[in-house]
Amino acid sequence: MPIKAIYDNLKPISIILIVSGAGILFYYLIRGIIGLDPLFPVGENMVDNEIIIIPDLIYIKPITLSLIMIYLGTVCGLEHLSKGWGLKLSDAGYSIIKIFLLLIIFISLYEIFFNFMLWCSLISSIATSGDISGNIDLLVNKFPNSEQPWNLVFASKLFYFYFLTSLTGVYYIERWRRLREYSQEAQYH
Repeated sequence: MPIKAIYDNLKPISIILIVSGAGILFYYLIRGIIGLDPLFPVGENMVDNEIIIIPDLIYIKPITLSLIMIYLGTVCGLEHLSKGWGLKLSDAGYSIIKIFLLLIIFISLYEIFFNFMLWCSLISSIATSGDISGNIDLLVNKFPNSEQPWNLVFASKLFYFYFLTSLTGVYYIERWRRLREYSQEAQYH
């Protein structure tokens, strides 16, 4: 498929990728809800399983595949919006969206650091006790509610996704603002 054909079809590509990625998340959520997989720790069933891409060569965790698909779908959607709607926002619209995205960046970056520090601390604790036989991908964060712990790999990937998607959104907002200003200047000259 030529590059131009892909570019001309960004909207359906975006929708397919986002729906497929969300479908993977939804599938594993339903498995937990109906009891096929444990519901807690949150996300463990999306980290403990592997999707086989090429047998004996390439495997990928469901959470990783779904977030990659949703991220690529989001980028395709933002690129599609660059053809029109993204250039039509007001300065206030750009600012409101940008402030919201920066807030998500702030929160998600904290969560990324927290999850990685906790994960490293737990790995170090296990290593110093001399028992390194377990799967470190299954370590959990039991704070603040030990009744509903979160898998640290799942949480780290999820918050990294929020961080990267928001950062990408800020990039597109700035790009659209500059393109709009450039087209307005060109119009007056």
